[in-house]
Amino acid sequence: MKSMTNRSRFVILFSLVALVSTLLSFSASAGEDSAEDIREEHSFDQLIIGYTDQETSIEKIAVREKSRRDVSAISFESISPRDSRTEVVKLGKNISVKEAIRRLKGQPGIRFVEPDYIVYALTAPNDPYFASTATPLWGMRGSSSVPANPYGSNAASAWDLGYVGNSNVAVGVVDEGIQVLHPDLVGNIWRNPKETAGDRIDNDGNGYVDDINGWNFVNNNGAVYGGRTLDAHGTHVAGTIGAKGNNATGVVGVNWNANIISAKFLAATGGTTSNAIKAIDYLTDLKRRGLANIVAINNSWGGGGSSQALLDAINRAGDQNILFIAAAGNSGLNNDASASYPSNYVCDNAGSRGWDCVVAVASINSTGARSTFSNFGLTTVDLGAPGEDIWSTIPGGYLSYSGTSMATPHVTGAAALCESINPRLSAKQIRDAITSTVANTPSLLGSTATNGRLDVGAMASACFAGTYLPLSLANTSTPQVLPAGVVGTAYSQKIVTLNGTGLNTWSVTVGATPSILPPGLTLLGGVIAGTPTTAGTFTPTIRVTDGSTIIDRQVNISVSSTPPGAFTLTAPINAATRQSLTPKLSWGTSTNATEYQYCISITPGCSPTISTGTNRNVTVNGLTAATRYFWTVRSKNADGQFTTTSSGERSFTTR
Repeated sequence: MKSMTNRSRFVILFSLVALVSTLLSFSASAGEDSAEDIREEHSFDQLIIGYTDQETSIEKIAVREKSRRDVSAISFESISPRDSRTEVVKLGKNISVKEAIRRLKGQPGIRFVEPDYIVYALTAPNDPYFASTATPLWGMRGSSSVPANPYGSNAASAWDLGYVGNSNVAVGVVDEGIQVLHPDLVGNIWRNPKETAGDRIDNDGNGYVDDINGWNFVNNNGAVYGGRTLDAHGTHVAGTIGAKGNNATGVVGVNWNANIISAKFLAATGGTTSNAIKAIDYLTDLKRRGLANIVAINNSWGGGGSSQALLDAINRAGDQNILFIAAAGNSGLNNDASASYPSNYVCDNAGSRGWDCVVAVASINSTGARSTFSNFGLTTVDLGAPGEDIWSTIPGGYLSYSGTSMATPHVTGAAALCESINPRLSAKQIRDAITSTVANTPSLLGSTATNGRLDVGAMASACFAGTYLPLSLANTSTPQVLPAGVVGTAYSQKIVTLNGTGLNTWSVTVGATPSILPPGLTLLGGVIAGTPTTAGTFTPTIRVTDGSTIIDRQVNISVSSTPPGAFTLTAPINAATRQSLTPKLSWGTSTNATEYQYCISITPGCSPTISTGTNRNVTVNGLTAATRYFWTVRSKNADGQFTTTSSGERSFTTR
C-alpha cells in the first residue's frame, strides 16, 4: 500500500533542456490540515472545507453558515459540480488560513479543513541544441528497433505489430494548456462532439460554455492555449502521449492516433489544489456523459500536503474506470519515507473498489540508470519510464526536457494504446497489463514496486491476449437499498461497478410511480444525484450495460420531507425574573411546521409534548410564586419530523 505521509514541495516535475533566454524559477513550501505552522505554500485568503452532510437539511445549512461566520467568509462555492460536500471559501481580510483552520478543525459537521495549496513551474535550461526531426527519440525505441536503445519504452515494437492507437480513445492532460494547433498535435486533439464553437451556449449541458478542446481553469474559459511561454510543459506532455505518427513531421508519440483533452490548471504564476480538483472532475464528467472515452489522466505535477478533497476527486475518476498516472517527483527522495503527492495517494475508495487507480512513475535515462533527480519507493512508486533528454512538442516547435514529468506521459500513452488494442479490458486490467510486463531493470530493483521499466511491446501483447471480465455490481444485494434523501437537500450516491469494459451506459426502467427515480434526481454515469423535490419511497430498476453484459437491479430510495425550519423563543427572555403566575410563552415561525409542542417544568431537561396546534404562543396557568421554571418548544411537520428550537431551553422565575 502507498503511504500517506506528508511531502514538502508542489512543483511541475520536469527540467527543461534547451537553449532559451529566460529561466522561470519558483519555490514552494507546504502545510497540513492542522493549526500548526503551514509549511507548504498555499493561497493566503482561501481554504477548502469538507462537510460530513450527515445531518438534517436544516442542520447542514446551520453548519455551513456557522463555519462561514467563524472565518468571516467573503465568498464560497462548491469545489466542483461533482462534490457538493466540499467548498472553497474565501476568507475575510483579518483572518489567516492558519487561524481559520484552528477555528474550524474538529467542529461538528466538518469532515476536514485544509489549505488550498499552490503549485509552481520549475524550469532549468542546460542544453544548447534546438529541435531537429533527425534527433533520435530514444524513449520510443527498443532493443530490436532501428535505431535501437534497449532502455527505451519499446513502443516501436508495438508499432511494428500495427498497434498505433485509435482516435476513439481519449486521455486527459491536467497540466498547463496545450497548443492545439501544433502541426504534430492538431489531428489528435479532442473536439467536443456536442459543443458548437463560438455560440456562447453550453450545448452539452455540462456547465462549461464552448469547451471545444477542454477547459482553462485558470481563466475559467475554453481557451486552453495561452502562448508559447505559458503552455510549453503541457504541450510537451501531450506530444509524448500522442504526437501524430507517420506524418513526416517532428516527433511521434506512443500513440500515432489519439484524442487528447486539455484540462489547464497551471499558469506561469502557479495553480491551486482546488483548480486541480475541478480539472479532474471535469474530465471524469466528460466520461460519465459519454462525451469522451477517457482511459487515463496524466499528472506531471506534484507536491503540497495531503489533501482529502483531492483524493476524493481522484477516487471519483477511478470509479469511472479512469487511471490516474502521476509523476513520482524530482527530489531524488524515497517516497516510502517522505510522501510525494499526488503520486502517493491510494485510489481504492478506502478499499471498497479493490484496486488502486493511481500509477506512480519514476524516471530512467538512456543507459538504464534511474535518473539522479527521480524519486523512488519500493511500495509507493510502481515503475520507471524514459524521463531524461525526451524530445517532444512545444509551442512553435520541439525541445528536449527531463524529469519524471516526461516519464509519466510514456505510461499514460501506454494505457491509451492498450485500450485501443483491446477495448474490452477494464481500467484495472490495463493497469495490470502495464505493471506485469515491465522489463527488469537493475537500477529500479528495490526502488519500485515492479523492479522494472515500461515495456510497451510486451504490454501490447498482454493487452491483445486479455480476457473480458463480465461487468458486475460491487453491491450484490437485491434490491440495493441506497441512503435516504431529504426534500430540498442535495443528494449524490454512486452505484459501484466492477470489471467490464468501463464504457458503461446507464438507464432507468420507468414504470408507474414509485418505480421511477425520486423527482429532482437524475442518473448519469452510475451516479444518482440532484435535489429531491418529493417525499416517498421509490423503487426504480437501474440498467447498466458495457456492450457485452446487461445488468438490471432494483434500487430502493426513501426521501423524507423537509424538516421544520429553525426558529427561536421570543418571550419571556432567558433568565427573566418577577414573571406573572400566568405567563405568556411565545416563539417564532418554523417553516413547514403544522404543529408546535411545548413543555414547562421546575427541573431542566423537559421534553416538549403539549400541543398548541399552529399557535406560536400559549398562556400557562397554575404556576407557583417565587419559583424557577424551565421551558422549551419544538415544531413538527406533516410527516412527523421534529425540529427543536435553536434557543435550546430557557428559564424564568415567577414573582
